[in-house]
Amino acid sequence: MHILSSHGYEHISKRLLWLCWNGFPLKCVPSKLYMENLVTLDLSHSRLKQVWKGTKMLGKLKFLYLSHCYYLTRTPDFFGLNNLQELLLNDCIRLVEVDDSIRFLKKLVLDMKNCKKLQKLPSSIWMLKTLENLDLSGYSMLGKYSGIKLSKSLSPFLSFWNFRTKRVDSICLSLSPVLGLSCLKELSMENCNLSCLPNEVGNLISLETLDLGRNNLRTLPDSICNLTRLKKLYLSHCDVSHLPSEIGRLATLEALILKGNSLVNLPDSICNLTLLKNLNLSLCDVSHLPCEIGRLISLQKLNLGGNNLLTLPDSICNLACLEVLSLPHCNVSHLPDRIGMLSSLKWFDLRSNSVSILPNSFSDLASLEILYLSNCERLQSLPKLPASLYHVDAINCTLLLERIPTEFNWPPGLCKPFQEWSMQRMFGVYLPGDEVPNWFPYQYTGSKLSLGVPPLVTRRIIGWNLCIVFRTHKKPGQRSFVTGIHLFGGDELEIEISPDDQEKTVPWLTVKKCGIQLVYEDDVDITGTNVL
Repeated sequence: MHILSSHGYEHISKRLLWLCWNGFPLKCVPSKLYMENLVTLDLSHSRLKQVWKGTKMLGKLKFLYLSHCYYLTRTPDFFGLNNLQELLLNDCIRLVEVDDSIRFLKKLVLDMKNCKKLQKLPSSIWMLKTLENLDLSGYSMLGKYSGIKLSKSLSPFLSFWNFRTKRVDSICLSLSPVLGLSCLKELSMENCNLSCLPNEVGNLISLETLDLGRNNLRTLPDSICNLTRLKKLYLSHCDVSHLPSEIGRLATLEALILKGNSLVNLPDSICNLTLLKNLNLSLCDVSHLPCEIGRLISLQKLNLGGNNLLTLPDSICNLACLEVLSLPHCNVSHLPDRIGMLSSLKWFDLRSNSVSILPNSFSDLASLEILYLSNCERLQSLPKLPASLYHVDAINCTLLLERIPTEFNWPPGLCKPFQEWSMQRMFGVYLPGDEVPNWFPYQYTGSKLSLGVPPLVTRRIIGWNLCIVFRTHKKPGQRSFVTGIHLFGGDELEIEISPDDQEKTVPWLTVKKCGIQLVYEDDVDITGTNVL
């Protein structure tokens, strides 16, 4: 039952199982409200200061939601809630105390995220033998309670710990209990000003997720390599200068996020991570990759942006599962000749590099859909490109512009017959230039075009190409296309191109010229592309 009124609560049915009263206006739940049969009680966003007075015997209650109760100062007595499974207290910003009776809750998911003023966390919370999820993000005063001890006999039962604070002393005083949790599965200590990680972290042998992002670690203890069940390791923006030489022992690792560190090179053993799917090395100081990086046979996403790589090892072409390869701002001067062997690659970002040509094998990238080449100022030509492409961005490729005359015909590999596409799939190419190519028979000045479709007897229109010459201003908005328009002989077509941004008072682009070309079913050499 979802209650919308604050009146008549004493008349609520005693058979009620679910009560949702968001915005509950009273400071305390009235004693006359019958709750003995409730399974779920949701009082989120209420004005409660005290949930209820004394002890309530609510043996059937499994879910108690008190999120965003900004005036709540302490939790209720949990003695009579022996079947409670989920307790949400997130964003109770005035909560200062958790009742010691929480120890009676046998099976619990506990969310206390952003309880900023919490001043009392009872030691009995570590007696929750089946506690699976504990989120204490934003609990900045935990460091005051250094007396909290965790019995090793109870530690195997806690499987999730999420701890975020900006207080250095909090970490020093409170890390020891965490390190005794031999069956801990998820540990988050993001943004804690942590300057070192104790060797004992290697004792967390059941750990599957470890988030240490935005700390000042510099180095990692070798014992971290003992976490042989670890699947996700987040170390972004930690100023780490090197990884343990035996990092390859993390045999189950699937995600390794190292963005924004001071890494110069990687240990060769990283190539042993054969289950790794996501490797993010962006914004590091890496100058070269291990020559055997191709052994990461499960890798699907590789982000190397913002490094000074110059070249890539040939073995990178062996990454048959790779779907995303991001290389912006890497100063790469050439790509491996066998780059076309990346048969699963869908997204290739080469922005702001020093490449002058793309290998001929580029046409073999049979899955490639999106290609970014913008600001590759030395790029002189485009090879035959894969038919799977539907977006190419080559803005500010100045040498390429000099080699694209107005009568330029798109490379055959850049083209794709319209009948192979659904009308919802479009093809976009972004190239430098100030003229509409001559092969657009209908050309216009400005942002409007008007076309009368000629009568058709034996031919059928299957699509159309659109070319727009535009000049961008600061803070560009959304680029979008017109789609889903089917044309027939005798139709009148009118299109006006305008920025798709209603919030901006000044347009982010100015359309200088535009052109359109109709694509017929028998045009075997003409593309079915929408070109911008």
